[in-house]
Amino acid sequence: LLEEQRIEEELETKFIPQHGAGQLISPRAFFVSPLFRVSSRSAARSDSVTIEMKSERQGLVLKYIGPELRQSDGLVFMALLNLTRDAQAGCTVHFSAEELCRAVFQRYDGKSRVLLRDHIVRLQRGLVQFADVSGQLCQRSHFPSRGQWSVALDADIVALFKTSMNVWVDFQRRRAVPEGLSSWLYSFIESQSRLIPMPLPTLQQLCGSDAEPESFARMLRRSLNDLVELQVIDEGWSISQGSVR
Repeated sequence: LLEEQRIEEELETKFIPQHGAGQLISPRAFFVSPLFRVSSRSAARSDSVTIEMKSERQGLVLKYIGPELRQSDGLVFMALLNLTRDAQAGCTVHFSAEELCRAVFQRYDGKSRVLLRDHIVRLQRGLVQFADVSGQLCQRSHFPSRGQWSVALDADIVALFKTSMNVWVDFQRRRAVPEGLSSWLYSFIESQSRLIPMPLPTLQQLCGSDAEPESFARMLRRSLNDLVELQVIDEGWSISQGSVR
């Protein structure tokens, strides 16, 4: 029993929560905040932002400081969590850049290699502070022109999953959702125990979109139809009196 308890403690304190090859995982606070914000691809990224995220556990507040992150960064972050799920956090894990590019971007070429590297470097620059701990979203990386790449997660990233509930999403479905508001809504919906009427300004604030209200409403309608096609939500949604139901 003592050995079993020791092993359980090591799994809880040194490893990312378990999930399968076809799953992605994230703290719920990341899915209900503008951490991986919705923005036009043509819009320039801010070099430094500060985002506060409230956790549903003990009223803790997570604070992110670093470069602006978007939905594609969130997908790469979750892919790295999946990639390193069987290794102790902090250990270096080697992987095929081609396989990860094909898994995340559904293609492999010079541009996708550069894109993947840029995402990982951006995650390295991001710092999440919570309680008395701060940790990088990705700690170390190596991108040789030949052979396997490697990454290592910050060992303190495990503690992040103790501050907010874990949310598991289906990898294939997440990748199939159009990038942007549709993908943010998918993750947001998966993090809810039930869906209640939500004012449009609240949704816009949570996803970080700086679109005009009328433009956001049009984007929202298109995104909800995307989620209907993927059977994430039913067809009976509506927008009336400034709220989506």
